[in-house]
Amino acid sequence: MSLGAQWNEIGLAYDSPANDEVGMEMARDRYRFVLERPVTGAPGKRWHYSGGATALLGRLIANGTGRSLADYARAALFDPIGLAAPNGSPAGIPGSSGNRAPAMANRSPPRVCA
Repeated sequence: MSLGAQWNEIGLAYDSPANDEVGMEMARDRYRFVLERPVTGAPGKRWHYSGGATALLGRLIANGTGRSLADYARAALFDPIGLAAPNGSPAGIPGSSGNRAPAMANRSPPRVCA
C-alpha cells in the first residue's frame, strides 16, 4: 500500500481512538475520512500499511463491477479456489455506517483461510 497519506494503525490497539482504522469505522463517511488524511509523500513511492487504502480499493472494485464487494469476492476469489470466506463474509464486518470494511476482512483464525 502506497497511498501517500498519513495512516496510523500498526502498533496501536484496535480500540484506541488514535488508531486510524477505528477512526475510519467511526466516521460518518469512511471514504471521506481516508481521503482527508494529510498527504505525507507521493503515492506509489513508499509502502506503508493502510486499512484505509484497502477500504478505498474495495469501494472501487464494487463501483467498477456493479456488484457488492462480498458478491464479487465470493465469485471471483473465494469460490474458484474453494476457500470459505473469512468471518463468513469476503468483505469484512460492518462499520458504524453499516458498510462492510474490506480492511477488516481477514481477522479470522488461520485455519479458516487454509
